Amino acid sequence: MSTYLTLGNASYGEYHEKGSKFLAYAFPVETAPQVRHHLLDLQKEHSKARHVCYAYRLGTGRLEFRTVDDGEPSGTAGKPILQQIDKHQVTDVVIFVVRYFGGVLLGAPGLTRAYKQAAEQAIVQGQIVSRDIIEQWVIECNFVQSQQILGLLKPEPGVQIVNTVLGEPSMISVNLPLVSKEEIFMKIKMKLENRKRKDIAELFPIEGISLSKNSI
Repeated sequence: MSTYLTLGNASYGEYHEKGSKFLAYAFPVETAPQVRHHLLDLQKEHSKARHVCYAYRLGTGRLEFRTVDDGEPSGTAGKPILQQIDKHQVTDVVIFVVRYFGGVLLGAPGLTRAYKQAAEQAIVQGQIVSRDIIEQWVIECNFVQSQQILGLLKPEPGVQIVNTVLGEPSMISVNLPLVSKEEIFMKIKMKLENRKRKDIAELFPIEGISLSKNSI
C-alpha cells in the first residue's frame, strides 16, 4: 500500500431525532493535539450543548484511534462514529457530534443510530481524497555526492528536502513518496555508480553512501 484515504477538507452534517439535534463536524487531522484544539473550539461554540462526542483514527497504518461518549451511555456515541470512519476507510480524521437534547430519551439503539447517521452525513458532505504515504530518509555522503543527489531530488514530484548539512560528510534529510521511492533510489544509484539500469541487479547497497529511515 503506497497511498491512504483521508478528508481533503472540513465538512458538516446534521441529523434530527425526536427533537434532539446532532451536529457533526469532520476535520482532517494528523495528531491528538490537533483533535484537542478542535474539541476546545466546539465546546466553546456550543457551550449549551448536552454532549460533544467524538472519534478519530490517525496514521497511515490506521493504528491510533480513540472514541469518547462524553456522558452518553457507553458505546452509543464514540463507537458508531468510529464505525463510520472505518466504513469509508479514511484515516487522519476526527468527527465530533454535538448533541442538543430535545426532551425525549432515545434509548441506546436510538442514540447509536443518531450518532451513526450524523457522522455519515459529515463524511459524505466532505471530499475523500487519496494521498501518498511519505517516508523520511537520511542520506549520508560526501560533498560531491551531495550535489549530485540534490540535483536529482529537487525536480522529482512529491519530494521534499527537509534539511541539508553540507560538508564532509554531508547529510540530506528528505521526504519521499513511498510509491516512487525505489525509482528515486535507482536514479541515485545509476548516477553515483555511473551505471545503466540494465546492468544493476540489486538496488541496495548504493556505493559510497549510507541510508537510514526516520519515523515521521
